[in-house]
Amino acid sequence: MEQLGAEPDRSRSLAELLQEGQTWPITESFGLIRRLAEQVRALHAAGRIHRAIGMGTVLVDGRLEPRLNPPPEVCRFGAECSDPEYCPPELIEAEGIELPESIEAAAQALQKAGQPMGPRRIDLYQIGVLLCRLLTGKPIQAYMYS
Repeated sequence: MEQLGAEPDRSRSLAELLQEGQTWPITESFGLIRRLAEQVRALHAAGRIHRAIGMGTVLVDGRLEPRLNPPPEVCRFGAECSDPEYCPPELIEAEGIELPESIEAAAQALQKAGQPMGPRRIDLYQIGVLLCRLLTGKPIQAYMYS
């Protein structure tokens, strides 16, 4: 793996930093995920969810400080939007639920669609998927089937 510390002011996406099959050391992986989780916790405390936390939306600088790109206005889950890198298993079979950034509005949309899960669960699932990718170098589906 290349040395990230060489360019402390240049941020790159996790997708750029990790080639397929590449892993990060456990300590750095957990540290990065912890700092990312703190950002997500602050987002949740502000009444918002991200819904699109992934390899392309997490930027990392040379000091291994992650920065989450702003959340999209609306995200869809289920139906044609069932990518296991983003969509929790509970929503894969859903008819296609549009979730706004507001936790309250997203909770209402999930309830209306008959999905009992809380909207924060989506962000937590996506953080777990990232941790799996950092530790195994594989997409979540490849890891689960291995």
